[in-house]
Amino acid sequence: MKLEQLLEGVPFTLVQGSLDTEVQDIIYDSRKAAPGLAFVCIVGTQRDSHEFAADCAAKGVSVLVIQHDIDLSAVPGVTVVKVESYGYCDVQFFDHALYHAYNGLITAHILACALRNT
Repeated sequence: MKLEQLLEGVPFTLVQGSLDTEVQDIIYDSRKAAPGLAFVCIVGTQRDSHEFAADCAAKGVSVLVIQHDIDLSAVPGVTVVKVESYGYCDVQFFDHALYHAYNGLITAHILACALRNT
C-alpha cells in the first residue's frame, strides 16, 4: 500500500522522501526492521524509540514516522513523516487499515496499541 493511502486523513508533514513509497507493514519494534516496512517511533515511559531510527534505516525500512525531530543525516534515502499526535494518528491508521481490510496492518496496530496502553 502507498504511504499516501495510509496517511489519508492524518495531519502530517513530509520531512523527506516520497508519499509514493510502498509500505508492506507497520512496525513499532525496531528489532523487526526490514525493507518495505514503516517504523513508528514512539516516546514511551521507559525509552524513546526515536533513538532506534538510524538503526532501522540501516536495516532498510522504507518509512519512519516520527513525533519529534531526528538527525536526518543518519537516515538518508528513507521517507520520513512527522505527525503531531499519535493518539489521532493511531485512530486514523486503524480506521484506514480496517477500511482496506489490510490484515497485517491491523494486527500490528492492535498489538502495538495494546502493549502501549498497558
